[in-house]
Amino acid sequence: MNHTFLPTRCFFLPQSDQSSLVVLAGKSGSGKTELLQSLQRQGFPVINLENFAQHSGSAFGKLTDPDNTITSSGLHDYLLDRAALHEPVVFTECKASTLSNITIPSWFINSMKQGFIIHIDTPFEQRLERLTNRYTNVSVENFSEALNKLKGKIKEDIYTAVHEAILKNDYRLAIESLLLYYDNSNEYNYYIDHAAVTIHTDELDEQSIIEQITNVVLENHSLFFQGS
Repeated sequence: MNHTFLPTRCFFLPQSDQSSLVVLAGKSGSGKTELLQSLQRQGFPVINLENFAQHSGSAFGKLTDPDNTITSSGLHDYLLDRAALHEPVVFTECKASTLSNITIPSWFINSMKQGFIIHIDTPFEQRLERLTNRYTNVSVENFSEALNKLKGKIKEDIYTAVHEAILKNDYRLAIESLLLYYDNSNEYNYYIDHAAVTIHTDELDEQSIIEQITNVVLENHSLFFQGS
């Protein structure tokens, strides 16, 4: 079967009642941002909010990319610029209503929720390993400062346990506890619960996951593609 793009038209503008977004969903550490980067390298249209925000989407994002100068108006302009390209389908990843200290436009949040959602189901140990490697060179002081932003948002005993692990340079234990906190996020779970397709990534390399993502869009999303 040969698949062809439908005529180009952008569906995720504020006034639209349809969404051309293909949304990668998954819990923290699933590799969603890395998959978007790979899709972009292969020529697919992508909205990568983490890259735009210099990986500062969470309390810990600035640990690896500290120079964040984004603004709400800058994000709004970026999204409109992407919409102006009139791509028939655009890949992005699920996000909460805020990115670092700015608000994501509500019309874009609605477009994500109305989009074609793919759940990237990655085993806990793989997610833990990926995040531990990402933050391995962060100083104890900076890690503790980032954790302090969660004070009052997580249970005191969890906060204390994470802080003690950080002070002992046991980042793996600290991140394991934090993952359990983020795994209960309503924002993550909304998209996972509403996913059209789930891709289990255990034992799959990145390119195999990309191929599965593009195949399920081609085969399951009649709004954007037609076959002959």
